[in-house]
Amino acid sequence: MERSRQDVVLSLRDGAVAGSVAGEVALGMALRAGFPPLAAERVRAAIADAVDGVAPGGTMAVGADPGEVRVRLLCDDAAWRDRALAALDAHEAAPTDGGLAVTFRAIHRGALRAVT
Repeated sequence: MERSRQDVVLSLRDGAVAGSVAGEVALGMALRAGFPPLAAERVRAAIADAVDGVAPGGTMAVGADPGEVRVRLLCDDAAWRDRALAALDAHEAAPTDGGLAVTFRAIHRGALRAVT
């Protein structure tokens, strides 16, 4: 993952709360990247679900640039990696050495207009 000015690396030490903490970090990064609130919440939920139950020693690296959040999850537990990949399947997560990577992109739609 290329480093940007807004990179965060999180050590996932406590599997019981790792999903919640990782999700909140991802939410903050998505908001920082300019995602609308509902889209940022979807990033939070996807990452929280994927990280839930990670073995101690896992790591999450998050990079944000305008309109884009890149997440890399690393863990030695192959069963967890398979489950995390499945949880992020809709977001086209890809396996990497020792983990997985996924990129979320904000979709900005034009302003809504009244139809009469």
